[in-house]
Amino acid sequence: MSSKRCVELLRAIRVWSHGPDYRHASLCDICAAIEASEKEESLVKELLEQLEETGEAISLKGRGWFVPNREGWLVGTLTLVRRGFGFVRPLVDDPAGDVFIPARRLRDAHHGDRVLAGIQKPRRGEPAVAREGRSGKILEVIERSPRVIPGIYRESHGGAGVVEPLRHESVREVWIDPGHRAGVEDGDRVLARLLQGSTIDGLPPGQVLCALAPEGTWRADLQVVC
Repeated sequence: MSSKRCVELLRAIRVWSHGPDYRHASLCDICAAIEASEKEESLVKELLEQLEETGEAISLKGRGWFVPNREGWLVGTLTLVRRGFGFVRPLVDDPAGDVFIPARRLRDAHHGDRVLAGIQKPRRGEPAVAREGRSGKILEVIERSPRVIPGIYRESHGGAGVVEPLRHESVREVWIDPGHRAGVEDGDRVLARLLQGSTIDGLPPGQVLCALAPEGTWRADLQVVC
């Protein structure tokens, strides 16, 4: 496929996404809307996935493709703070700035996750939300953060457990299935990472990578800092 045709299709997708005929749609429906041929369907999918990387489009399983800013949504990276609330920073520069997320609206999202956030509409009688004061809630975790989390392993029922994070930005506990505990015991200091998948008892799934040095040693302090 020529680069010229790619540019034409990308332009057509953007015209559709900003136009009056926009609605969330399947790949097939989008191809019909932009008059792409059946042979071009795979190319249109690739272009949509490119837009997904910048937060301009998003595919939700079983629901089709959406344009976040047409739905009152935003795709970005979540930052959590010690007090429990967080902010979603858009994937691309946005003059409206970050979106504040209260602790009760974080769902199972963790620091560093790529998330889909719903932006709260102004209440009746209030002026439009100030650009520096947007707030919202987490609708879905799109991709888990790849970072590792130092914490304390706490055994639960059936050989499973949770990791209680040691760092302030990791304020959410992580669920550890029996097969992902790496032989650690209750109370051990560990390094864990998040896994993709559905929540368990409201907690994101994770995996213990290894045990850390015992608390109170210089090795333990160094491991947490690093």
